[in-house]
Amino acid sequence: MTLTLIAGGFDLSLGAIFGVATISTSLVMNATGSIALGVLTGLGVGFLAGLLNGAIVTYGRINFFVATLAMSLIYRGLAYVITGGFIVVVTAQAFSSLSRAPLFLGVRAPVIIFIVFALVCGFILKFTVFGRHIFAVGSNDYAARLSGVNVSMVRTWTYVIGGVAAAMAGLITMSRTLSVDAQAGLGIEFDAIAAVLVGGTSLMGGSGAIWRTVVGVMLFALINNGFNLLGLDPLYNKIFVGAVIILAVALDVWGRKRSSAA
Repeated sequence: MTLTLIAGGFDLSLGAIFGVATISTSLVMNATGSIALGVLTGLGVGFLAGLLNGAIVTYGRINFFVATLAMSLIYRGLAYVITGGFIVVVTAQAFSSLSRAPLFLGVRAPVIIFIVFALVCGFILKFTVFGRHIFAVGSNDYAARLSGVNVSMVRTWTYVIGGVAAAMAGLITMSRTLSVDAQAGLGIEFDAIAAVLVGGTSLMGGSGAIWRTVVGVMLFALINNGFNLLGLDPLYNKIFVGAVIILAVALDVWGRKRSSAA
């Protein structure tokens, strides 16, 4: 989500990709008995879904809010069609080791995956030509195009990376429960957006950093844990997330107005 926002895009379909990718993984895994094939299927679904999103937004010239909202409905609908509305139970018990077994020095795989993925994305943004193009496209896509940057390709790849990340998150979550249904990942895109915006990435594009998003994620993890410890209704958490999104966007807009005025 950070890369997509910096590039001047937006993606409301990540929760639905999360769901359809995990369902695809579970079905392939149950049918073949191969964990590796199931994981590759899930990541492949995330890749293709992100690629389709990017193509529709960039090459189809459709507003990213409308396009990704519509695609989220399509992906979620596919999830219901595939499962028939029932829970799919993963029969490969060994798949649970993805989230439960220590991977390195007692640290479990989800933490390692999170750190590695954040480092890779941070490296891309800071030290690669593609990363500089992401910032250029988000700051001024017209100027970037005149400079020879393939704006459509750059934005499309940010959607692809987002789709793969959503699928990866879905696989980790599914490995904890060994079950999945059509509502998996419902609303998770708003948590991601809130964490990214709190981290200081601009909704208008052109600015942001992975380390800031990591701070935003940690902050929301602490807040969610606090809600749980206090025994508060999860609905209050949703209200809080919505308020944070509004506040973060407002601060970004006010900050930009001040900068332009100065």
